[in-house]
Order: sequence, then structure tokens, then C-alpha cells
Amino acid sequence: MRELENRVAVVTGGASGIGASTAKRLAEMGAAVALADVNARGAGEVAAVIRQAGGNAVAVEVDVRRPEQNAALIERVLKEYGRLDIAFANAGIAEAATPLEEVPEELIDQLLSINVRGVVSLAKAVAPTLKNQRSGVFVATASTAGVRPRPGLQVYSATKGAVIAFVRALALEWAPFGVRACAVSPVATDTPMLPQFRAAAGSASADADAITESFRRTVPLGRLAQAEDIAEAVCFLVSDRARMMTGTILDVDGGRNI
Repeated sequence: MRELENRVAVVTGGASGIGASTAKRLAEMGAAVALADVNARGAGEVAAVIRQAGGNAVAVEVDVRRPEQNAALIERVLKEYGRLDIAFANAGIAEAATPLEEVPEELIDQLLSINVRGVVSLAKAVAPTLKNQRSGVFVATASTAGVRPRPGLQVYSATKGAVIAFVRALALEWAPFGVRACAVSPVATDTPMLPQFRAAAGSASADADAITESFRRTVPLGRLAQAEDIAEAVCFLVSDRARMMTGTILDVDGGRNI
């Protein structure tokens, strides 16, 4: 029997990168997966790949900033599958490395609304179901930036620090109901989001490979993370192998946070 057989998972930001890799791995382990993303086409393509491999997946267009859309997502999952066991709040955006006084107000609003409010909104949407079941796991994507910020990423770092504090508070609140809350904290990861950091790490003409190399040199293990590395960590946290872990912020950082 596969480890997550008969369990149901929701993954936000499921159209690419960490979300897509995690959704695929959850399905390989037996879970039915609902991929939520503002990029409905991308989420649908990932869901199709999962189904072609014999898994169970649906795609749902969701803007995580909208509480009513998160609520509708959970309603659809419960209608389709009858339960919910895993919620992975992964949707997020990056910040260009920029002096604070030059960060556009619009970007600040986007970072806070997607990276923080999106996580809070999903947790609020799943809370009644998980608490009533007296079981389930909520995992959010934090970042090493929430612990060891890089220069110029002050607002992004603040959002990830907020995610860490929120997950720890949630773990205490939900523990009496048998529900766990954790986070993964990746180092710079080779996903479609990475160029958003790279483009900002130097001048507009900066060489992308050189900037990537500058990130790599900060990682003691000597490489960037891959989306699959984060997926494996998430799948561990949501499995029964981690049943005594809650409030845990699991670094997937190649040693950067030491």
C-alpha cells in the first residue's frame, strides 16, 4: 500500500516549480491531489501528467488572495473526494533585490497579499474540516530568507518570516484537535521563480549564470536546491513518519541556515 493511499491533498501554486513537483510526488505516494493556481492552464497540464501516470488529480483556478476562492476550492475538494487530509500553501511571488526606498508600493502589496494573506486564507478555509476530522496536516512554503535574509530582499524576507511565525502559532492552536502545522524553508531553488531573484541581484545587464553562481556559493553543500528536494521534504512532513512533528520549520537549505 502506498504511504498516502486514500488521502486527499490541496496544493496551491501547483502549476510549476515546487508546487508541481510536490503534487506529482504526493500522487505517486497515493494521494488524490487538487492543484490550485491562478495559472489554470499550467495547473491543468500538471494534473494531466499526473493522471497519465495513473494518479488522481484535478486542477482549479484560484487566486489565493481571495478568501472566497480558497473557500470554494475546499468546497469543491470535499464535494469531489469527501475529505481533506493535506493542505500545502505554496503559492508565492519573489522580490527583485532593490533598496527599500525603491520598492514599488504595488509590489509590497502583492508580496504581502500573496505570500502572507494567501497562506492565512488557505489555513482559514481548511480549518473547520481538519478540526472536525481531528486529523490532517497543513504545510506552508517559507524560505531561508525568513531566517537569514539576503540584501535587498527585505519585504520578501518579511513575508517569509511572517509565514514561519504563523505556522508556529497555528501548530499550538490546532494541536488539541490532532491537526499538525509545519513549514519547509528552502534555499534558492532552481525553479521558474529563480530568475525573478536573479534579474534583481545585479544590474539589468548582469549575467544570469554569474548571479546563479553567486547564490550557489552561499550554500555549503555547493548547489542550489531542486524542486524535487522540497517535494520530498513536504511529503515527509505530511506522512505518518512525521506524526510527532508540529510547528517544525524544516530547512531544505544545504546548510545555509547554520
